[in-house]
Amino acid sequence: MKYIILCLLLIVLVSGCIYPITGQSINKEKIREELKGVMEKMNNTIPDKEEKIPEEPKNATEVQVEETLKCPICNDDNSCTNDYCSETTNFECVYEEISCQNTIATCPDGFEMTCENICMDGVCTICIPDCIGHRTPQTEEPCIESWSCSDWSECTNGTKNRECSENNCETEENRPEEFQTCVEQPRINYIESGKGREKLDEWIELIGHGVDLTNWTIADAANHRFTFPSIEITENLKVHTGPGENNSTDLFWGYGSPIWNNNGDNATLKDSNGNVVDIYTYSE
Repeated sequence: MKYIILCLLLIVLVSGCIYPITGQSINKEKIREELKGVMEKMNNTIPDKEEKIPEEPKNATEVQVEETLKCPICNDDNSCTNDYCSETTNFECVYEEISCQNTIATCPDGFEMTCENICMDGVCTICIPDCIGHRTPQTEEPCIESWSCSDWSECTNGTKNRECSENNCETEENRPEEFQTCVEQPRINYIESGKGREKLDEWIELIGHGVDLTNWTIADAANHRFTFPSIEITENLKVHTGPGENNSTDLFWGYGSPIWNNNGDNATLKDSNGNVVDIYTYSE
């Protein structure tokens, strides 16, 4: 501002202006003196715009608040938290757990299965959802049962058995047979000669199962021969020397005298084709 006023006065001085009313010329010396006085006053009253106005000193309270409102170092030694501090947290530390997004998978049957991921050492795990129970039959491979079985037992009373166990699928849809009817080849089990008893109280016992004995024969050492009627052996079968009425467990030779020697004998069992099936020998 002071420079503008100074310029105006200089213009008046140089141009030789006159007072408009009196028409007298301006006294330059006088103007110089006046100009000098004005300049001194301006220097004393108008501050230089480049001069800085000193700031008012802050009071102790403001300084204390400024020093107090600072964030501390935030660290809880947990790699799975975000540690931060700001003006929005009132300059207090906040420890925010890292949130991991769950994994979602669509199972073959369309069901959406979810598993939870967690933070470990600052990194989120990646889990794989398990679709057990939500697979379509077309996508599941069929389980092939694997059975192991023991050997068949001997045929006893027309039945043989074994034990089986499944080693793969834990199912029993194709469980093997563990019991079977069987053909037990007839054989001579015992001869009761009737020693010390009534003379016709003697018999020969056969065991077997599931065999048709029609036209089979039994003979002693002296070739006394008994021919079997139409009968299938299903359990122990006795052939008595004396007379009687046949049934499924007892047959009667019809002899009037003993056949089997008390001091020892042998019996030969043959099938309907004359093939020897069994020979039984006993002694006194």
